[in-house]
Amino acid sequence: MPAVGLYAATKAFVTSLSESLWYEQKSSQVFVLGFCPGITSTNFNANSGGKNTESPGFMVQTPEEVATEVINAIKKRNRPTVNSGFVNKLFVFMTRKAIVSLMGKMGN
Repeated sequence: MPAVGLYAATKAFVTSLSESLWYEQKSSQVFVLGFCPGITSTNFNANSGGKNTESPGFMVQTPEEVATEVINAIKKRNRPTVNSGFVNKLFVFMTRKAIVSLMGKMGN
């Protein structure tokens, strides 16, 4: 992810750590969940000194929608990581497909 390499690397680390801890603690009473919310309607950018850019409405979730998804994921306790929101899930799926496709082409 050009221009946000540290952000991308940090997300990859936290995701990998969450998945490892989830697996290691699977048989115990400890539950680990890596939750990856999509674009959420908050004042984060404005409050952190960044630009307050508008994302298309169909891509944005409300904080209540995000909270509902994480609570449901915690109740189910069946996956180490959860991506919230349809658009975010679609983006993750397509990104993984693209990476697999590129890896196949690199081997030729």
